[in-house]
Amino acid sequence: MGEVNQERKPSAGPQVAFRRALDVRRWVARLRGARRRGPRTVAVWDRTPAGWRVVEGEVGGERPVLRRARLLSLKPGSDAPPDADETILLTRSPRAVVREVELPEAPADEMRRMLALRLESDLPYDLSGAVWAFQRRGAPGPQGKGVATVVVVPTADVAAQEDEMRRLRRSCDVVESREGALAQMAVALGGGRAAALASVEDGSVGLVVADGAGLAYARRLSSGAAEEDLGRLAGEVRQSLQHYAFGRGRPVPARVLLAGDGPGLDRLAGLLADDGALSVEMASPPESLSVSESVVRPDEAARGFAACIGALVSAHCRARDEEPAAPPLRLPRAAWQGPGVRRRIGLVAANALLVVALLAAGFGARRARLQAAERAVRQAQSLQQDIAVLEEEVGILQLERDRHRSCLDVLLALAEALPKGVMVGDLSIDSKGNVTLTGKMPSPETASQAVAALSESDAFAAAQLQRWSTEEGGISFHITCTLRPGGA
Repeated sequence: MGEVNQERKPSAGPQVAFRRALDVRRWVARLRGARRRGPRTVAVWDRTPAGWRVVEGEVGGERPVLRRARLLSLKPGSDAPPDADETILLTRSPRAVVREVELPEAPADEMRRMLALRLESDLPYDLSGAVWAFQRRGAPGPQGKGVATVVVVPTADVAAQEDEMRRLRRSCDVVESREGALAQMAVALGGGRAAALASVEDGSVGLVVADGAGLAYARRLSSGAAEEDLGRLAGEVRQSLQHYAFGRGRPVPARVLLAGDGPGLDRLAGLLADDGALSVEMASPPESLSVSESVVRPDEAARGFAACIGALVSAHCRARDEEPAAPPLRLPRAAWQGPGVRRRIGLVAANALLVVALLAAGFGARRARLQAAERAVRQAQSLQQDIAVLEEEVGILQLERDRHRSCLDVLLALAEALPKGVMVGDLSIDSKGNVTLTGKMPSPETASQAVAALSESDAFAAAQLQRWSTEEGGISFHITCTLRPGGA
C-alpha cells in the first residue's frame, strides 16, 4: 500500500473516551477483528444538509458488500445504526486541498518533511492547523521521481463533524476525505481508464478526476436548480476538465459519471453531452460491489450514496492490503502504537533508570557525586535538544541551498526546453526552486506543448499551465514549474 502520513487527530473528549472504554461489545469486536483478517462490518457516515447519509456494509471478503443505505435525522439518539467493527467519517470541507506532487524516491519520513515544506508555501492556510495525508503512487520513473497524492483538510472542519457524531453517541475510527471517496467510486466504475465523477447536491458539486488508478484532481463547484444555473454548471465542469488536462499535459477524460440527488440531474447530463465530446452517464453500483437484497433500488443508492460507497470500497482495499484511490486522513491504530504513548513509555523507562541510579548512589555514594551526576544528566539532555534543533536547521539550509539556482542558468535551460514561438516576458524563482514564467505564444496548442516539454526536460518538473488568454499578437500565458535537483 502507499505510504500514509497522518497528522493532528482531534481529541475525542474525556466523557466520550470514558464511555467508549466501558463499551464491552466494542472491545470484543476489536479483539475479534485483530485476531482475524476476515470480513468485518463497516459503517460510513456522511454529513449533508439534509441529515446523515449512512452506509452499512462488509469488507475484507472476496468483494465489498453493501448491506444498507439510509438517511438519518439529526436528533441525538434517533434511529442510529448498531455499532460496527469500524466507523468511517467522510469530511465535507470547502477548504479541502488535493495536490499531485512529484518527489524523488525517499523514505516516508523524508517525503513527509519535503511535502510539509512544499505545502507551507502552497496552502491558503497554516499547515499546523490541518489534517493531511499523502500516498505514493506507482513505481519511480527513470529519473528516480515518483508522484504523491496529498489531501489536506483544516483540523477545525474535521473536529466539528466529529463533535456532531458524538452528540449522536457515535465516534469514528477512520477519517476519509469526500474527494478521495468519490475518486474511489470513479476508479471502480472507470474500468482502468481516466474518468470524472460529479456528485451533484443542493448547493454544491464535488468534481473529481481519477486517472485510472487513483485521485488526480478535485474541485468544488456551486450549483442551482434553475435552467441558467445548470447551463453555467455544465460550462464550469467542462472548463475544470480542460484545466486538469492543460495543467498536467494529459487528455481530457472522455467519460463523465453523474451522481447525487440534486434537482435537474438528467438535464445536466443532457447539457454536458450536447457537443458529443463527453460520454455522460449516471453512476451505478460497480461490478466489484455485492449489493444485499435489502437495498431495494441499487441504482438510486449508488447515485445518492456515491461517496459513502466509495469509502466502503476504500475500506475493502485496505482490509486486503491493496492500494486505495486516495490516502485516508486518519487510520485506526492500536493504543500502544501512538507516538504520545511511545513517548510516555520512553519517559517511564528513563525514570526507572534514574530511580535505580539514585538507589545505588544512596547506598554507597556521597551526596556530592549524586548532585554532579544529576547536573551531568541535565546538561546532556539540554545538549541533545540543541543538537536536534541544529540538525533540523542544517537540513533546511541544505535543502534551500540545493534548490537555489541563478536566473541565467534557468533562462538557458528554458531556451533549450521550450518549443519555438514561445516568448518569455517575465521570470521569477524563489528560494525553494519554484519557477513562475509569463509571456506570449502563438496558439493554445503551443501551451500544451510547452507544459509537456518542461515536464519531460532534465531541468524542470511539475509544469502546470495556470491560465492563458487571447491578446493582440498571440496568446498570453502563465506557467509554473519546479527545478529538478541539479537540473539547472
